[in-house]
Amino acid sequence: MVAPEELLADLYRDADESIQLAAKYMKKQGVGKRTYEGREPAEYFAVMFGRSKKTRKRMEDFARLARADAALVLCGPTGSGKGVYAQLAHFLSGKPEDRFQRVNLAGYTSDVALGHLVGHTKGAYTGASRETFGAYLHAHNGTLFIDQVNDMTSAVQDVLLDITQRTGKRLRRLGAADELENELKAKKAQDWPKDEQALAKELKRAGGPRVRCLFGVTPEILEAAANRRFREDLFYRMWVLVFNTPSLQERGEELAAIIGLTTVSYTHLRAHETSLHLVCRLLL
Repeated sequence: MVAPEELLADLYRDADESIQLAAKYMKKQGVGKRTYEGREPAEYFAVMFGRSKKTRKRMEDFARLARADAALVLCGPTGSGKGVYAQLAHFLSGKPEDRFQRVNLAGYTSDVALGHLVGHTKGAYTGASRETFGAYLHAHNGTLFIDQVNDMTSAVQDVLLDITQRTGKRLRRLGAADELENELKAKKAQDWPKDEQALAKELKRAGGPRVRCLFGVTPEILEAAANRRFREDLFYRMWVLVFNTPSLQERGEELAAIIGLTTVSYTHLRAHETSLHLVCRLLL
């Protein structure tokens, strides 16, 4: 049986190879010396890379889709890393790092989900204790990733259709008496909550939000749209560019590197012994 220390060393070598492959990719994509969340992008996104030709081709295709200024569907099974791909798409687009927003509206009531998505007035629903902009507006000049789109309520689908059709120009926050465009014209910056005033000024100058939307879906959405359980018009609005995120089963030959990268992340937070214990539990 291989000793845990030797196994850990092998995993680290595989992880380092993925980081090197990611670094070459970032250099080719011209990201320069930019960091992501304070880390080297090659380290942050290394889990998506591997030595196989299939993975290299996949990531080259992804770079082209990431730079396109159009809606992008990330389609794959749960756990295939759609959120990380969304972050990489935002990073490669060159948009400001702090203008990446992620929302998962599954499991919420329609009012709460819409409040998170497009914002709300004070008292718009139980628990809405203050006026706020939603994730869509906070992604102005950036990227909004909406995950688990399959499970959204029909009311949220209606609003999302309006966003994709009109690019948010006639957006109405939950509980608001008027559309956002008119709200921005009627209100002074100081009329908004203090932490929303800078964004209110930006939105007013721009004439409304400018947001690229990414959608996280599972393959079951195809059947749902065909059977009218998901709005067909929204489906076709979303289905402009599609990238299929691979499952772990499809990346079997790169599993060691993925585990190694996970272990490296643990090492930053825990003692070396914890990393060894983790490896033993995973593989021995």
